[in-house]
Amino acid sequence: MLDYKAQEIVNERQLQNLMGELYELTPYFEDESVLNIFTLRNGKIKIDHFTKGQFILDNIVFSRDKVMRIINFLAAMTDCVINPLEYPVLETFIPSYGFRVTAVIKPWELYPQLAIRRPNPRIITLEEYLEAGRISEAHFRQIKEAIKDAKNIVIIGATGSGKTTFANSCIHEQVQLYPTHRYLLIEDNPELRCEAEDVTHILIRHEQVQAARNFALRWCPKHITFGEIRNSIMAEGVLELWNTGHPGNFTTLHANSAKAGFERLTGMIQDPYVKNHIGEYVDLWVYLAHQTVEEVLESESIQNHMKTLKQTISQMNLYGGLYDETHE
Repeated sequence: MLDYKAQEIVNERQLQNLMGELYELTPYFEDESVLNIFTLRNGKIKIDHFTKGQFILDNIVFSRDKVMRIINFLAAMTDCVINPLEYPVLETFIPSYGFRVTAVIKPWELYPQLAIRRPNPRIITLEEYLEAGRISEAHFRQIKEAIKDAKNIVIIGATGSGKTTFANSCIHEQVQLYPTHRYLLIEDNPELRCEAEDVTHILIRHEQVQAARNFALRWCPKHITFGEIRNSIMAEGVLELWNTGHPGNFTTLHANSAKAGFERLTGMIQDPYVKNHIGEYVDLWVYLAHQTVEEVLESESIQNHMKTLKQTISQMNLYGGLYDETHE
């Protein structure tokens, strides 16, 4: 095993190699209005710009070999392994910038490709959401009150909906209220922001969720915020931690509505007790679309809705069965 100094030298060389391959994209890395960068099958580069929209660069073309070198450098730098037979995808980040990177290779995609996503360069306050018309007055007050009362909040939406940006807004609000609390952030890509003086921010791989859980319990934080929940292991790890006397936390989840988020997270859980009592772990479900808060629902409200729906379906089945029997 390399000592710390030797590992630093290796990491620096790997970073130099990586940035050498990416030097043509440096101007776009430095432009804070660039949201996403994609390599295409033909090697061209597509830019997603905040003010200019999407456009393709005609003067830059990456060969397949070049894209694979970039992927290999990223994997080596962040200690990730790509298994082409099981999951030919790399999910990591560019260390010097903190950009989130997803790469796909054969056999899923004949031409290796990259998707580079920039985290929002600044924290947007809840007041700014309100001023911009991206949250209603009622939802604004509801979320502010939930954060003040240390409620657990799941933030839901599609890719690019602004989930992480809004999570950072909630963390900012929490720190303004409780600046001396001890905060722990856990994620697999460096996207969360916390301005508190007493904050620990750890980056883990998917398979390290249980190890991170054990660490968190020994670290004595007041609040534990997770990055995006992607699978059952992460879902159960998050809810286990949220039930250990650490209230006032946030996480994000992909789904099409607040109710769909509730159902998706419930479906990820294997433990029957947790599955049936998810309202004891999560207080509020916030759904965003196009960087706008569309729904804010309490767990009790969703559970009551689902209970009523099940009763209605049960009654329909009962009456349907009686109707069929009388008309045989």
